[in-house]
Amino acid sequence: MQARLQNAEFYNANLRSVVLSEANLQKAYLSGAKLQQANLYKANLQGSFLPGANLHLANLVEANLQGANLSGAKNLEQHQIERAIGDRTTRLADYIEVPTHWRQSG
Repeated sequence: MQARLQNAEFYNANLRSVVLSEANLQKAYLSGAKLQQANLYKANLQGSFLPGANLHLANLVEANLQGANLSGAKNLEQHQIERAIGDRTTRLADYIEVPTHWRQSG
């Protein structure tokens, strides 16, 4: 069963190594959350707020980041974003480039 955590508030929460694959985190507030090594495979993070979240080694494969705010995210790497789903409404950290395939969608 997939977790339903839409609109949840996890401000500065320690979610290190948590398994939230296929979870619905739509519009969740994850600012400052510690998500190192979290498994967010196919998670719905559409419209979520993640500034300051630590995403070191987080699995974002096929995670839906459409409309999500990842500005100021920490330890986010380009290869993580390349494997996620996003579009022109996704806000990324300044040091991350928008993947080419995102520009073609939405």
